[in-house]
Amino acid sequence: SFLSNYYPLKKPIYYKGFSFYSVETAYQFSKFNDSNFIDPNMSATQSKKIAKLYKDKIRKEFVGNKSSIMFAFCFQKFSRDISLINKLKMTKDKHLEETNSWGDVYWGTYNDKGQNNLGKILMQIRQIL
Repeated sequence: SFLSNYYPLKKPIYYKGFSFYSVETAYQFSKFNDSNFIDPNMSATQSKKIAKLYKDKIRKEFVGNKSSIMFAFCFQKFSRDISLINKLKMTKDKHLEETNSWGDVYWGTYNDKGQNNLGKILMQIRQIL
């Protein structure tokens, strides 16, 4: 739903002069120095599939900065849309967790194991806003 990086945005987020209508597409775009791999107008699903095809082309500095990049995109997502701010605030002090079935233990949790970094980012943004 609205917490997902795949959520279609009414107000774009920006990166390197481009507009994106999902956090996921912006995030996948940010992995590369060459913007020819990911089109800013791609769907979240399509951008992730394309990024996987070119995983050997991911810029070296991306890996060490991926959490701060994700924070920046998620912060833009919520801070630019009052309805999303209000929805996030309505979660009050609930623990937010990106539970998944595909084994991502960095951004979320799988089988009750994982770092849940996306959930932590969302809770941090909620606190700031």
